[in-house]
Amino acid sequence: VIADLAGFDAVAFLHDRATGQIVATGAFSRPGEIRRIGLDGRIRPTFKRVTAFPGLTDLFDYGWEPGSLELIVLVFLHFPPPARERLHALCVRALAPGGRVLVEGFTPAHLANRARNPSAGGPDREDMLFTAPMLRADFAGLAERELEEAARVLSEGPGHDGEAALIHGVFDRA
Repeated sequence: VIADLAGFDAVAFLHDRATGQIVATGAFSRPGEIRRIGLDGRIRPTFKRVTAFPGLTDLFDYGWEPGSLELIVLVFLHFPPPARERLHALCVRALAPGGRVLVEGFTPAHLANRARNPSAGGPDREDMLFTAPMLRADFAGLAERELEEAARVLSEGPGHDGEAALIHGVFDRA
């Protein structure tokens, strides 16, 4: 479990089987910033800047070869329904046997938190928020290992600070 990224607000993680490291891409405010994290959780002291990282420049053109990914982590990746459905379908297609998808995001209940505290972050459109039935449908064909909604307090900087209504899911390919 990676518990602390030392202030680096990663938005996507991929597992590099060759090196046994996690590749974390930075938020869109810092396109192309990538750090490597060992499976022991330690962030390597170096990072490299690149001008084109497919997962950041165009997520939908990443490649998504069938059965090519062992671990896909989707954290607060909220899109309008057609794009969300497409992304989740690409994840299901690309997941290797024995692979796992982790997904976390805001639920519609979060809109009340956002109304009270705009710093709580998250989309202001209900159709971009996650529900359990939506995630079950999007990841149909995978085994649901965990799917739970919870209230949490986020403290991740000015864009995600305050009470949040979240959903967390774990889906596996047999």
